Amino acid sequence: MQQQRLGASANGVLFLTVSGHEAVNSTTDTSTLQAASMTVRHLSLQGHVEAEILQWIVNNGNWTSCTTVRITGVQFPAFHLSVLNDFPILDEVAVQDNTLLQEVDKEGFKHAAQLFALRLRNNSLASVPKHQQGNIPTGAFHSLKHLTWLELGANPIRQLDAHVFAGLTQLHTLHVGGTLLTSLPPTIFQTNRRLNDVVLEGNLLTSLPDFIFAGLTSLRHLSLNNNHLTSLQPTLFRDLVSLSDLSLRDNQLTALPDRLLDSCYRLKWLFCHNNRLSVLAPDLFAHTPNLREVTFENNRLRHVDGLFDTEFPRLERIDMAANKLTRFLIPNPWPSLHTLVLGDNPMQYMPDMTKAPALRVLRMQNHDVKRIDLTPLLTLPNLTTVELDAAHDDDKTSRAVFEATNLTPSPHLRTLSLQHVDVSEVLGYLLQLPLQLRVIGLGWPGVDNRTLPLEMVCNVLADEVDVFRLVNTRHTRLHLCTNKTFQTVQIQRNKHLKLVIVPSALRELNASDCTQLTQIDAPFIDVLDISNTRIQPSTALCTRWGRRVFFARNLRAESNFNSVSAPATISTCLFLLDVVDLSGNKWLHDPAEVNRIVGHEIALSESNLRRNGRVFPRRPRAPVLQLQDAPIDCALHLSSGDFDLFDNTIPGLVGSVTEIVYSFHCQCSQGHEMRRGRCEPIELDIVPAVLGTIAGVLALQALLFLGYRTYKRQRRLQADNALKDQLLVEMDEEVMALKKAWEIGYDELKMIKRVAAGAFGVVFMAEWDTVTVAVKVLQQAVMAFGESTVLEFEKEVEFLQRTRHPHVVRFFGAGTDPNGSPFLVLEFVALGSLKDLLEKDVEQVLTEVEQGKQSGENSVEEGVTASEIVGEELTLVSTGIDRSVETMTVWELKLRLLRDVASGMAFIHSLDQMHRDLKSGNVLVSSSLRAKITDFGSIRQCFTRDRNQQQRTRLSSSHDDDDPQYSQQAVLQTMTSMTLTAGVGTPLYMAPEALTGDKYSFEADVFSFGVLMWEVATQRPPDLIEQEKGSGYRGPILATISNLMADGKRLKFEDSEQHAIPEWLQSLTYKCMAQSPRERPSFGELKDHHFA
Repeated sequence: MQQQRLGASANGVLFLTVSGHEAVNSTTDTSTLQAASMTVRHLSLQGHVEAEILQWIVNNGNWTSCTTVRITGVQFPAFHLSVLNDFPILDEVAVQDNTLLQEVDKEGFKHAAQLFALRLRNNSLASVPKHQQGNIPTGAFHSLKHLTWLELGANPIRQLDAHVFAGLTQLHTLHVGGTLLTSLPPTIFQTNRRLNDVVLEGNLLTSLPDFIFAGLTSLRHLSLNNNHLTSLQPTLFRDLVSLSDLSLRDNQLTALPDRLLDSCYRLKWLFCHNNRLSVLAPDLFAHTPNLREVTFENNRLRHVDGLFDTEFPRLERIDMAANKLTRFLIPNPWPSLHTLVLGDNPMQYMPDMTKAPALRVLRMQNHDVKRIDLTPLLTLPNLTTVELDAAHDDDKTSRAVFEATNLTPSPHLRTLSLQHVDVSEVLGYLLQLPLQLRVIGLGWPGVDNRTLPLEMVCNVLADEVDVFRLVNTRHTRLHLCTNKTFQTVQIQRNKHLKLVIVPSALRELNASDCTQLTQIDAPFIDVLDISNTRIQPSTALCTRWGRRVFFARNLRAESNFNSVSAPATISTCLFLLDVVDLSGNKWLHDPAEVNRIVGHEIALSESNLRRNGRVFPRRPRAPVLQLQDAPIDCALHLSSGDFDLFDNTIPGLVGSVTEIVYSFHCQCSQGHEMRRGRCEPIELDIVPAVLGTIAGVLALQALLFLGYRTYKRQRRLQADNALKDQLLVEMDEEVMALKKAWEIGYDELKMIKRVAAGAFGVVFMAEWDTVTVAVKVLQQAVMAFGESTVLEFEKEVEFLQRTRHPHVVRFFGAGTDPNGSPFLVLEFVALGSLKDLLEKDVEQVLTEVEQGKQSGENSVEEGVTASEIVGEELTLVSTGIDRSVETMTVWELKLRLLRDVASGMAFIHSLDQMHRDLKSGNVLVSSSLRAKITDFGSIRQCFTRDRNQQQRTRLSSSHDDDDPQYSQQAVLQTMTSMTLTAGVGTPLYMAPEALTGDKYSFEADVFSFGVLMWEVATQRPPDLIEQEKGSGYRGPILATISNLMADGKRLKFEDSEQHAIPEWLQSLTYKCMAQSPRERPSFGELKDHHFA
């Protein structure tokens, strides 16, 4: 235990840090702790705090003067406040930032009545005390009668009792943010009339009861941001007469009620950005004359006419950026307004700035104003910042004018940005004004050295320039002012620029898309972007220019960067810089040459290192190397190594150490292959395709009439044959190399009827030894398998032999028919797939099954219809009528089906197997409404075939033929051409690690089960791409889904479903779909606990 100089500081604070290795007992010396603790008023205990060490500290210190205790790093699940009974004048307790802490118990705590602050933020508390999962019960805080400050934020709390805060009549501040709360009781704050500050941000609240804030006349600060609120009741804030600060940002609000703020006379700050507001009532602010700041950034507002008609003498800041406004009216003078933000709106008119005489900042970038009168702006006496960059459109250029020429500009003006604005009419006058600009932005189509000489621009610049921007001009040469210093120079899209001269060192130079640029002359540049230029290789690159970050994307062919000249520069950059981006350069095609330069090992260390007597290269952090859309890809390899430490000031070695070592290993990127000693795009040989096409056309001409008639007949049958097609796409791997012990003679089967037929084979309903079965006969045309395929199917049959489980489709045997075609004999299930069931009215299905039970219907054959068998994949399951069917609700049925699937998958995993294609189409429903898992064509021994293989990342930013284009049909089909371990999967159900081709295990099936849970609960297709991108999206399936998942996107429960679907099921669904496999539960846990 480390005590910071073992004694209370001058202000009575004692910090104790526990390492976790302390051993204390009755013989441990306590004198130091007793002496140090006598004057302590504030105790902070942190580190690795076990229960025994905490008790020892409490028992052996003198805490008579201590009023505050703060504890972090608790290593036990339950904290009993009674352990602090030896602190007689304790009035504040903070037990926070403890990920293992699940319960805080106040039972037996002697000082509850004197406590005024209790901080329990960022633990794993679901209850205080532990009572019910996710629920803080009635009476949890009743004994804390003098409590004024309570923090419960960042805990997994799912529910609060209506009377949980009933005894806290003195409560002043309440923080309950970052929890799993989806709703609040209407009377939860009924007795907390002294509340001044309430924080409810970062929860999952979808709505608020109308009377929840009733009687809170002292409330001044209310934070409701970052919830899921879609609407507010008109009278929600009617009693909040003292409210001054209201935050509604980062919700899903589409409108605000007209009279929402009528009682909030003292409101000063309103934050509503990042919502979905499309209209605001004109009288929203009719009774809030004290407003100081209003923010509606990033909504969908098309106008705010009438919103500010009331006089606002104290209004200081308005932010309406990123909406759809075309104009912004200022009806009355605003004497206090100092900041107006209107950027990223299609503004067509300038606001009347004469009504804002105190304005200091105007930001209105990306506007569509055709004519800008600068006169009323530049005459404002306090103006510091004007950003009026027009939308970038070479066909529509804004034009700046002066209506008067005798103006006196503000002496405080430091920022003037007019990019994409033609200032030729005012340039001469503007550049003669007595300005000292630290930020300037100019440039419009057609301007060149003659019309905009930089020498004149220098006259309006301060001696120290923060940002200099000159874009989209015809300048051929830029020589920046010799008597100025610059920090950032941005000169993008100057297509004629050839030379840049900067006399001072720069923090950043962005010269990207200057396609003629060949020369740079500058002392030093920290961040350099020469993308899409002709800059030549130079020893200055990454040593003097681009000393920290270097961008060189899509360099022009004339730059003379190539596989011979570039590696040395790359090596220097990677050794010295933090970020190197060489994306899009096609000359990077020789991985061997690049590996020769970048494959050397470098230690991640700040110490001097030697290995085998030689100084070893080192740097404190590994660099970032970006090579998107390039022929090669370089992966970062990490390992560890042992080194000798040395100090140049001390003779000999000073010790040894183990450090992390990195290197880069390059190979052909996705979509490229090594050919002729270089990585080239993979090209398909089109000769066979052309010859085949010609032959096909000739054959088609000969059989056109017959083919047309066949086609018409097939089209008529498609609607009734969806499941028949589903029965025929199962992998051919299910039918080869069958063991003698499981052979069934063809003469043992009595074929009843043909269920489906297709390219791969025919499926029959048959009778075998009085048992109704499904028989799938493979056609001769698809029987050309190699020896490895036979061995794979022997493993498949071996697995099927062991799958005797009530919730796994049963395999009876296999054989060959008189023609030599192999067949499988499987359990037959009449009701089809779970996918089919979810597309129906489940309540009606329940009724029909119950009626069938009561009427004694038991004919399996009569129960089979085409509509019950259609589907996209194999759905062979049901063993006849189970007379145990009982009346149940829809939700009871859904939970039972999910429990069945979890049970079946737990059994499959217990056999050391994975399914890899778990989805509703591969779960079949028996006539007794029980679920059975099928389609084992994708099951393989877990990590036996390629346990030691290194797999490359499956997805890249570039599209290739392995990643088909999105359609609502494609994403729900099993894909067999992906570079996955097993080679199969259905995209919308696949775990992130399976999508990217990383090695994955049983947890991937759990992720698929999470998607299935969502599908069963909502009865909607689990299409994440449609949810986030819209049904009209077109793009690669796998890369799109992988990127969405990496961004934290998951299937959402609609607002209308929140109350219908149990909260625990929603939470469990997202837990199963966790990004990290380690965070997902096992099927054993799901079966035995969650669905028990």
